[in-house]
Amino acid sequence: FFFLMIRRPPRSTQSRSSAASDVYKRQSEYGSAFPGNFKKPLNLNAVNRAPNSLFQISKDAGDLISGINTPWVYVGMKWASFCWHVEDLHMTSLNYLHKGAQKTWYVVPGLHKERFDAVIKARYAELFAKKPDLLYQITLMMSPLELLDARVPVFRVRQQPGDFVITFPKAYHAGFSHGFNIGEAVNIVTADWLPIAREVMHAHSKEGFMKRTSFSVQWLVLENLARSDELMLDEETLVQLLEEGEKLIKEELEVRERVKEIYGRAIKEEASFPAEDRRFFRNICRVCRNFCYLSYLVCLGCKARGCLAHVTVCSCLKPTLRLHRRYSNEELKALLQKAKRMIERKSR
Repeated sequence: FFFLMIRRPPRSTQSRSSAASDVYKRQSEYGSAFPGNFKKPLNLNAVNRAPNSLFQISKDAGDLISGINTPWVYVGMKWASFCWHVEDLHMTSLNYLHKGAQKTWYVVPGLHKERFDAVIKARYAELFAKKPDLLYQITLMMSPLELLDARVPVFRVRQQPGDFVITFPKAYHAGFSHGFNIGEAVNIVTADWLPIAREVMHAHSKEGFMKRTSFSVQWLVLENLARSDELMLDEETLVQLLEEGEKLIKEELEVRERVKEIYGRAIKEEASFPAEDRRFFRNICRVCRNFCYLSYLVCLGCKARGCLAHVTVCSCLKPTLRLHRRYSNEELKALLQKAKRMIERKSR
């Protein structure tokens, strides 16, 4: 009935269904519906403080990302819906229903993500021609029956109060509430997710970065490596972090050299990040709108900032540039050595 109502809403319910969407508020405004006891393992405020969580680094208020590593509370009503989407950066999500009416979830396994993408883009071809980033806006619904007819497997889950629902990386999900309810959700990341994050960032670059991610993957990996001696990370997690860190640093050192070759004398000086720019979200590339975590170029004339992935940072005919680096080349290499020593200590 829900999908029939979406396709042909009855006149008597049209005004209600148009307003039926989940309502959420930042934790800083309403807080969590869980008690303040962080020692309880299933408290959504505590999961990202658990051993081997890569979000342990986010204890400082400045690194809390609302709805990502700190929970959001959702208040639903009858027919309140969440449209088809995957989690940002294909993270795992943990969803708890506190009280009220049940929720119905529809889930497409991550192995079938590409098939889902092809089917929904064909179904709404005219819309995607006008807005290629439509799936990122979380505004599309499609009946599970249509997906099944197109050979896309769909599973249904009915979530009752007290139930947890976990969505895994790449899994599309959508659903609706059967009445008034209160839920809560948060994302979680562990080291085995890192190859998936790399795959997502590569896909975003091929699309021209239609979507800015909610945080910098470079920040997550390198901050965990830099603080490995104070975090609860086992040997396996550290090895996976080190492998990804080596790839990120190798890419960064190569792109720094390439930028110097391209711009030559236009780069008048190099400098570390100003104190006010140390947070990962402070520097945004004017071209791709992504985070400049490890380095950025700034035009001393027009003040435009850009990451090192682009040939042009600004529209100035003869730009004078400054290269800002969070870490020097030597400091990046030292970061890897520190992680290697930490792994050696844990393996003894």
